[in-house]
Amino acid sequence: FFVLIATEFFAPIREQGYGMHLVMMNTKMADRIFGFLDSMTAEQEIDSAHVPAFDSLKLEDLAFAYGEKPVLKDISMTMTTGKVYALAGESGQGKTTLAQLLLRRLRAAKGAIYLGEQEISGVSQLSLNEQVLYVSGQSTLLNQSIYENLRMACDWSKEDILDWADQHGVLQFVKNLPDGLDTIVGDDGAFLSPGQRQQVICARAVLAKRSLYIFDEVTSSVDQDNEGLIYDLINLVAKDAIVIIITHKMKQVEQADDILFLSAEGAVTGNHATLYQTSLAYGQLVDQQRELEEAVYG
Repeated sequence: FFVLIATEFFAPIREQGYGMHLVMMNTKMADRIFGFLDSMTAEQEIDSAHVPAFDSLKLEDLAFAYGEKPVLKDISMTMTTGKVYALAGESGQGKTTLAQLLLRRLRAAKGAIYLGEQEISGVSQLSLNEQVLYVSGQSTLLNQSIYENLRMACDWSKEDILDWADQHGVLQFVKNLPDGLDTIVGDDGAFLSPGQRQQVICARAVLAKRSLYIFDEVTSSVDQDNEGLIYDLINLVAKDAIVIIITHKMKQVEQADDILFLSAEGAVTGNHATLYQTSLAYGQLVDQQRELEEAVYG
């Protein structure tokens, strides 16, 4: 049993960033909180539908504006299970806004989002949270053991988790810790390195088994070795889910199966080779990062 509390339910949490979430499992506190949330939302969502697991996501002519300022216009794309999709673009062109639309924290001014055959506006928020998971650099770890943090996503034994980690070559740093999975992570993972912290967060997400994952800048503060390990986890979950990565690192964008690129000229879709040849803004952004990396690393 795995539970995610969306940020809009609690203002103090929302103030930490729209992507922050709190997960709790099998506790009396969780029962009380969700009983309260159910009482708040039951009347509002009486006509809302449950969304089952889905294997396709369709964006149909989406548009959104903040007041008089258009941010997204005519966004159309279909995504399916088994691929990694990159959402990239220049700063301020709507990447965060699109993520919030997918989480239904914002409502589109025009167009529709389909989760399988179900239009998102007709889905209850609780049902949406059961199928869509947002993961970021600000996602939270509880001040408990690595095992207890992972067990929020699945009711596996320590042996099961270690077997799974060995099978897929992930979380291997745990073997070098004196207390292994029983290692206390500290307040929000303070006792772990940034890379280890993000590995645990992303592994927990994979174990949660959602239909759609949105990974937002999950490698922004980690070294190259940990970045590779985190992308191993992302590629693992993409075998059975729809995966969207939001990143400013164009090297990661290039490796995606398909790309939705947002710029002042509008939205374009395609793989890296196609966009590099056909989109001036995309090509310029790729070249700028290459030049910067050469200047820094030689």
